[in-house]
Amino acid sequence: MACALAISIPAAAQVRHGGQAVTPDRPFATVWVIDRTMEELAVWQTLVHVTASGGFQPVVLHGGENPRWTASLQHLLRSLPQGDSVWVSQAGTIFDVDRWTSPDRVAGLDPSHGPSVYSADASFDPIAALIAMRLDGVLTAEMPAAGRPSVFVGVGGQPAQVEGLDVYLPTPEEAVAYANQLSRRPVVMVVRAGELLPEYILWAFQRDAVILEVAVPPYTIYDAASEVAAVEAVRDRIRGALPRLLDGEMPEALVIAGDWHQIPFRFPRDNPNPCAGCDNGVFEYSADLEYANLDGDPWGEPDVPVGRLMSPVRDLLAIQSVVGIWRENGAFAAATDGVVLDLLGPRGGLRDDTAARWRDAFPQQSWSTMGPDPYDPGFRLDRGAFFDRADRSDVVVVHGHGHPDFLSPDGNPFNESLSGRHLMNRKSTGRPAFWFVHACSTGKPDMDDWIADQTLLVGLQSRLAYGSLMAVEILAAGSGDPSWWSDAVRPDVTVGELVRRWAAASVAVYRDGGLAPKGLAQPTGEPESDRFNAFGVLSWIGDPLTPMNVDLR
Repeated sequence: MACALAISIPAAAQVRHGGQAVTPDRPFATVWVIDRTMEELAVWQTLVHVTASGGFQPVVLHGGENPRWTASLQHLLRSLPQGDSVWVSQAGTIFDVDRWTSPDRVAGLDPSHGPSVYSADASFDPIAALIAMRLDGVLTAEMPAAGRPSVFVGVGGQPAQVEGLDVYLPTPEEAVAYANQLSRRPVVMVVRAGELLPEYILWAFQRDAVILEVAVPPYTIYDAASEVAAVEAVRDRIRGALPRLLDGEMPEALVIAGDWHQIPFRFPRDNPNPCAGCDNGVFEYSADLEYANLDGDPWGEPDVPVGRLMSPVRDLLAIQSVVGIWRENGAFAAATDGVVLDLLGPRGGLRDDTAARWRDAFPQQSWSTMGPDPYDPGFRLDRGAFFDRADRSDVVVVHGHGHPDFLSPDGNPFNESLSGRHLMNRKSTGRPAFWFVHACSTGKPDMDDWIADQTLLVGLQSRLAYGSLMAVEILAAGSGDPSWWSDAVRPDVTVGELVRRWAAASVAVYRDGGLAPKGLAQPTGEPESDRFNAFGVLSWIGDPLTPMNVDLR
């Protein structure tokens, strides 16, 4: 894979490639939990130290303070095969782990091992850490001794008093290009310039991803014009950079790293009829699917799988960034169940058709359906019975009326079937699972960020969901109908590819004159109207590279 900047790699360096080289042998004997509230350099150095080996190392970053979110992490640790959890911190902890250690006492740390990666400025630390991880080296903020193989990040020219240096990376662009040159996998993580979190660096290392930093113009999610301009700027940056970044190769997947305030998540589009219920007065579509529309298809068909790493809660973002990778390495027991909850009733056999598709794709699971029969706007869900099934399920499919905070059969907040609070109240029983939520507005931010931790998204992440398919707008206009999955449900693909196939199937209905599934508008033959209907409003929030296979061991 070529990069825009060609920089020689030291011949003596042993380049490692994260998740591609995983050959687990009791991979969860030790789980490293890094206290990300430490001094920043200590966080980066510890991340380098605990990933410095030839095999897969389970690592997660965490604050270790707020009991609401440490409870989710402790539940995750209890779900793992038998082993030790180690809290790495500059101080002790009341966090319930097997043991703790300070960063300078991490077992197996050998300061003389591997090349030295020197970061001359804290702003270079994230990319310097990734370079050190990929070279199996040591990250340092002190000038290395003469004669030691070294990579100098943020340093221009060769200091006269130091000899035997290998690489100088004076600018951020050169440092990112060098880190990308150490990767062989065409997975692209798109991140807002200057916002590389340790969680993102860990994910990029374990997925062997290249990094594309984008400058995002100012925008607000409450102003359609600014949001459109920001989406188009990010989209154009992605389209323009990928041919050089990947030497013309098509990406395996795109991962958008950042929430709705960092990288825009929806793409307002004009329509002759204003959307009275939408925040911006216009219908809104998934910006992530537009980012994945690499060839500029006017019908909006995504060309590659895409997902987003985001959460209003940093600790939950850290968990969701790793659970899919851990799953691939034997972290969790196989599920026994799958469940379809349709709050809108059978509707002419739609519920049974949906359940049949999932049952055919995953016959080894015991599938069940729940919901009113016939449709009843006053239906009251037996949440105890639902959670009993969901707790055993690897896939949960939900169809209903939605809101960022709840699901219901009629959209009434006084008749919540499932809410973010309900999900969080059952976080200690949930198993990691895929959640396909076909309902309006479920993936949006609430109007007030200060209550964001009450959302469905946070509730699902608290329950260790691998990810969730959720709508980015307040009116899903039929695109939340689970019958869309009839041409997409497959067990042998990643979840991101499953979502891409779903979006492509919807485009085929309108662009190619296909037969619209039940519940969707029929093609009109008018390009503008049909193109409007073809765009998808659902985004995958989670790692799109997580395989759908229910048992990988």
